[in-house]
Amino acid sequence: MTIRQYIKDFKEQGYWRAFKEWTIGLTIMLFILALISGSSIISSLTIAFSMGLITASLILPLGYWYQEHKLKSIMGDRLSSPTFKFLIDLGFVKKETFLEGVYKGYYTRTCWTEGNPFGPDGKMAYSVRLLFLFTGDFRPTNEFKENYKLTEQIIWYDDRVEAVLNSGRKKLPGQKELMEKAGRLINLMQILNLKPGIELSEEEPAPNKVYKT
Repeated sequence: MTIRQYIKDFKEQGYWRAFKEWTIGLTIMLFILALISGSSIISSLTIAFSMGLITASLILPLGYWYQEHKLKSIMGDRLSSPTFKFLIDLGFVKKETFLEGVYKGYYTRTCWTEGNPFGPDGKMAYSVRLLFLFTGDFRPTNEFKENYKLTEQIIWYDDRVEAVLNSGRKKLPGQKELMEKAGRLINLMQILNLKPGIELSEEEPAPNKVYKT
């Protein structure tokens, strides 16, 4: 990636706006602290802006690099885990950060990612996400959604259902666990008379990018 492309992507992903907000926020906070410590207004403003700009310049590009490059590379590598082997054997296609294909008639995407809505509060948690699309007249009630969310870590939407499997950073859930979860979802959809849904467009990102809770 060239420097020009890097800068363009940095802006398009919202990091430029975050950079400005961080700089302003840090400047205000440091300005107030400098004033309290007895510095003059001009001196406080100069020091605060300089430190805010330097801090934002270090943190935001690093965060951008990790989220948009390093993390995607890690997510892609995790797809080579034995956890996903049965799906690859069925012809699932790797799309940078997720696997995409048809499992028992249902369009499916799956991935490993940072973040887990069922992980411990205040700690980094990881998960394997499994997403199925469906069609039908079924509209899950809030009570129905909460029941499956709390008891089975299954999140229902109007036209798709997503299962979240707890994972480590390097140690993923076993292949059997993923197969059982997939089978459980398919059985539920069949019981509810939910037919296979159409494919997502190429522009739509992986499950973890669309349906974080």
